Amino acid sequence: MATPEEEEALESDSLGEDNLFSKITTKINGLVFGEKVSAAASKTKSASHSRTKYSWYGTKLFTAKIAAKFTYNGSKVTAYRTENYIKRHFDGGIWSVYDKHSAIQKPSTKKRVAYQDGTASWGLSIKGVGLVFDETYIRVNVECNQNGKISKSSVLR
Repeated sequence: MATPEEEEALESDSLGEDNLFSKITTKINGLVFGEKVSAAASKTKSASHSRTKYSWYGTKLFTAKIAAKFTYNGSKVTAYRTENYIKRHFDGGIWSVYDKHSAIQKPSTKKRVAYQDGTASWGLSIKGVGLVFDETYIRVNVECNQNGKISKSSVLR
């Protein structure tokens, strides 16, 4: 026969086992029967990238810039542009910027690319007759994945 202290210890041990069994059963039921699981919290990052073309003697010709805000949660990413432009700098000739585009590319739910692109040319124009000395395509990109990794790239050709 057990002492009163031993009986109390046995009762608390069995209650602990039952309580543990109940917790495990609840977890398994939640997993098996599709209990709602809270989603990961979304985080936000801002990023920008710019690129400038210089003349052969070092003055600025034009600059392209893109800036975006990305929201991600580990499984998907969204984006919107906060700033975009191609800016001409005066360099003694006639500059023209055309075929400008800016958008958010959506290759998948796990990747977003914000970009600005366009073509700039410079030359001289006398009485409606023009001579183009240089024509350059420029593109700047800011990219984010579902985990918040930011990448920047540009093309100047």
